Amino acid sequence: LVSIGSIYQNNKLNNIRVVNGILSFSFENAGFNSANVSVYSLLGKKVIAQKINGGTINYSVPVSGISSGVYLLVAEIAGKKFAQKLLIP
Repeated sequence: LVSIGSIYQNNKLNNIRVVNGILSFSFENAGFNSANVSVYSLLGKKVIAQKINGGTINYSVPVSGISSGVYLLVAEIAGKKFAQKLLIP
């Protein structure tokens, strides 16, 4: 697991935010076949798991059913994983 600042140079997550119960982010370069995106509690429980098809640039998922707190957003692209801390208000 690598930090978001040093991962797979052509596919970085940008604009990660949670507004009105919706987690949204974008990929800097969407030239991948697919990506797996998961959200984990700090206890290690997977609370969201989604597969994104290649070519998707902007992505959003409802998180209104998740309790407020700190989570980990994990993305896997082309066999490389990276993570970003995520605050759900």
